[in-house]
Amino acid sequence: MIFQIQSLTGHGQFLVEELNISECQFEQSKGSLGGAFHIIAQKNTVINILNSSFYNLSTTFFTNNGGAFYLDGTSSLSLIVGIIKVKVENIFAQHNGGFLYLKSQSSQISINIKEINLSNVYAKNGSFAYLKFSFFSKSQIEVQINNILFNNNKKVFIDYLNQQKSLSRLEVSSLLNNRFLFYIDSAAKVISQNFKIENLILESAFIINNSIYKHIGFLIVQQTQHHHLSKLCHIHQIAFYNQIKLKKILQLLCSILKSIMQE
Repeated sequence: MIFQIQSLTGHGQFLVEELNISECQFEQSKGSLGGAFHIIAQKNTVINILNSSFYNLSTTFFTNNGGAFYLDGTSSLSLIVGIIKVKVENIFAQHNGGFLYLKSQSSQISINIKEINLSNVYAKNGSFAYLKFSFFSKSQIEVQINNILFNNNKKVFIDYLNQQKSLSRLEVSSLLNNRFLFYIDSAAKVISQNFKIENLILESAFIINNSIYKHIGFLIVQQTQHHHLSKLCHIHQIAFYNQIKLKKILQLLCSILKSIMQE
């Protein structure tokens, strides 16, 4: 008799204060909490993922998060995460966080994501990253996202859709019309710059909720195949924000969208 075995995580589970992953390649694995790794952060945690590649990873298709990484920071006092020079290809998550799912209740958090090459990364919410923090009026939660190259393929997107089972009409509508490459909730400061987006299919670049912003910057956004583009950026519930800066951001986004439409 053969029994089907479901793994909690694809390659391993870590209970850590410090974790460094460098010059590694991970592929062909599945897990219910992280297609590659489930990380449980402890005390003052530092995590670095450098110069590595991730191919053909996914959550098992039930109610699971983190196509590559599921990072649980609810027990940490502070959290520093660096994801730098990483290549990500063919990563699926059933629900949140195609590559990274992160949740934390700490008020001291720094997330640095830069020099990332993404291809065919999908999730219902946050195809690359789903970052959910607890809201503190005096929190020091900063997210920096720089130098991102993103490209999707229609055929792979259809393969992802075909793995969805027993969806309601509302779920189908959300899957087709309300997905985001980055989902960020309750960060104090978000800085994003140097984006090149090619063929973003039925998806927006950002949704940013419940946050107090000091700066958001889109320096370069290129959209070479934009006929399936949803709204570029959704920003909700801004508090204590400099209205002059907000006006400049909206003007910049309008100029970006105008240039896209003229291509």
